[in-house]
Amino acid sequence: MSQYVATPGDLKMGMKLPSIKPSAMWSKAWFVDYDNGNNGNSMVNSPEFPMKTLTGALAKMGRGDVVYLRPRPYSGTDPQGILDNAVVPIALQGISIIGSGPQSFDPFDMQLRGAAAGAILTVRAPQISIENLCFNRGSSTTGHIRLESSSTDATKKAWGINIFNCHIRNGNIKATAGGALYADNVWYLNIEKCVFVGNQTAIALFASVDSIQNVRIANCDFLHTAAAGVAGIDCHIFGNVLCNQIRITFCYFPGTVPTGLAGATISRYMTLTGCEKGSVDNCIFAAAAAGTFGAAGNNAIIPTTVVIANNYREDAVANVPIIRT
Repeated sequence: MSQYVATPGDLKMGMKLPSIKPSAMWSKAWFVDYDNGNNGNSMVNSPEFPMKTLTGALAKMGRGDVVYLRPRPYSGTDPQGILDNAVVPIALQGISIIGSGPQSFDPFDMQLRGAAAGAILTVRAPQISIENLCFNRGSSTTGHIRLESSSTDATKKAWGINIFNCHIRNGNIKATAGGALYADNVWYLNIEKCVFVGNQTAIALFASVDSIQNVRIANCDFLHTAAAGVAGIDCHIFGNVLCNQIRITFCYFPGTVPTGLAGATISRYMTLTGCEKGSVDNCIFAAAAAGTFGAAGNNAIIPTTVVIANNYREDAVANVPIIRT
């Protein structure tokens, strides 16, 4: 059926136009307030009637909706977190999950923590946007954010994912088992302006049945710390799989080369063994020791299929360009 388009003449004649429900055109907004909310609420577009948890909001949301999460008060030196293990099912294509409040510059205040073992947030739907949130360990044991896609499982299609201005910390999981941010068979993944702190593995790219395609990691900081309770770091970025078109650009690696756990087989800034057609460019590394960046590098494994360009490391005298060795 062709769409009717009104003309000025029709309007002058007083013709009644077809009515269109706003709900069919625009997304709904939902709100989460852990301290004052109730998952039994069903009011949309109303911050006065918030949900208690992200899981509670997801149960009410529809395709393309937006959910805003309110920060909790501080307790000691850290803000309290929203305790949850939420799953975005495939039916919720195109939703946005956004931390609200003053943490739009630094999302540390808006913390999500695992209420039980497992990931804090699992995404199985396409075209999801995750913004202005902090993911801290809590009881999480398999990484903080899991993006799951598969050509053999119709319930897992996490492609076209945007993660922006998030703070991801204390993910104690080895590169060979996952990562604080774990992506399996994901295509079109954009990670931008995020801070990774104290993670054993910050980003892990896996391809259990398919491949990873078109990954962009931009303007991110990869920090680590020797504070008590942090087990150590294997690798900031792990892509030991078939990964086509990866770009790591304008990222900052201020620490020395991660030392890894006792017996760790991965102890580098990044391991991109299986990656094809990409680049590592315009990044800053604080490796005072020369080390090597290349197909068999001890600072970073970067195959010849991935371009190395305009990267620098710190030296005792001056900044030194990083070249493939």
